[in-house]
Amino acid sequence: MGILTASLRRDKLAFLPLMAWVAEHRGWQTLVLLVALAAAIVLPIVALLLPEKPSAIGLRRLGEADDAAADAAQSNANPSSSHSPR
Repeated sequence: MGILTASLRRDKLAFLPLMAWVAEHRGWQTLVLLVALAAAIVLPIVALLLPEKPSAIGLRRLGEADDAAADAAQSNANPSSSHSPR
């Protein structure tokens, strides 16, 4: 917990003074554009690096039995729109 907390504080110490300088010298509009640009750069990288399914990293789905098949069929249908037979 201490390492995690220290890493979060370090990032604040690195970025907040830089953001304050940009806001003071270039204005808040430039700061908003820079933050949006940084988010636009980081989001595709994160999307590429995150696994799509738990099985991609060797894990079972949440709540799945221990003895379930590793490659169980998964329905892509919307469960809220499927109708049960009468």
